[in-house]
Amino acid sequence: MSIKKIIVILLFGFMPFQSFAAIDPLVIQDIQTQLNEIKETLEELKDKLFEETYGVPRDVAFSDLPLTLQHVGICESSGKPHAVGRAKELGILQIHPQHFRTMQKMGLNPYDENDRLTFGLYLHKKNKLSDWE
Repeated sequence: MSIKKIIVILLFGFMPFQSFAAIDPLVIQDIQTQLNEIKETLEELKDKLFEETYGVPRDVAFSDLPLTLQHVGICESSGKPHAVGRAKELGILQIHPQHFRTMQKMGLNPYDENDRLTFGLYLHKKNKLSDWE
């Protein structure tokens, strides 16, 4: 059986489980390693495409933000990642709900603090500090 056929079977399940007994365990281990490498490569490409599309890295930590944006986070929420404002703004940077749809279109989750930091950096690069005035 070819490796390509085994990969298709592993990915899509077109082979009864009992038939895997006939496949050498080392071949299965090799295929799993290759699939993990493919998955890592796809994640790296996804992150690179995100950065090329939006001009910011996919994963951003608070310490990665420019100091002016860090100061916004301290002023807006006292640096609390789970802060919720009066108008339902979320997180350290108090991302307003009007931005949630845009975040989702970008593949970001408005309820994930790291995604809110990424989006905050995106807004800052796009509009400077006007979204926090």
